[in-house]
Amino acid sequence: MVVGIHQPNFFPWMGYFDKIAKSDIFIIMDDVQLSDSAYTQRNRVLNANGEIAYVTVPFEKKGYLNKTIREICINNDVDWKKRHLDFFKGTYDKFDFYEEIIDFLQPIYDYNWNKLCDLNCKAIEIVLKMLSIDTKIVYQSQLNYDKNVHKSELVLELCKSVGATKYLSGTGASKYMNIEYFDYENILVEYQRFVQPVYFQKYARDFVSGLSILDMLFNCGVEETKRLFQNR
Repeated sequence: MVVGIHQPNFFPWMGYFDKIAKSDIFIIMDDVQLSDSAYTQRNRVLNANGEIAYVTVPFEKKGYLNKTIREICINNDVDWKKRHLDFFKGTYDKFDFYEEIIDFLQPIYDYNWNKLCDLNCKAIEIVLKMLSIDTKIVYQSQLNYDKNVHKSELVLELCKSVGATKYLSGTGASKYMNIEYFDYENILVEYQRFVQPVYFQKYARDFVSGLSILDMLFNCGVEETKRLFQNR
């Protein structure tokens, strides 16, 4: 039983979906604190000048450090949906796949979201359907485990709660992972090996890796994105 774990990012990059596809169960960590440096409330794309830009979902910041991700509310006083759609139109409307991708994204922008986590999970669900990934998704907040642990001990507890025999970890986690704890529980730790496939980026002089999968979808369309993903 291979288990992957990650926070619910906003339209994540392809490596995020690679981890999901390589897992039997993927746990969305919705019961931890939001990190300002993470891509939970924003992600990177390229603008019409070939420069990195962000699509951002504003959230209510009062007391957010004392809340879990699933408790954080979107700041709907800001018309972020119009900003996103205006950016997509201004940047991608001449692309061959603009209408196709906007049709897929429309449910995101038609719905009145309150919680950031709900929005992100719906966005992830839409991309999973595009890529034909059927990994089982579960939520940290639904699991029974020792809630007094942190970092690698928390990851271990989550793995144990779903019967993992292998944990698929990002390479960045190697800095704080206590592998011996996993060995003791007979859970193998394997680090994800993912190389971003190079694809055509209309506005970029040189290929820019690690962008939101939105950039790939608008540039390549669903079928080519799926083909590149499956052949990665």
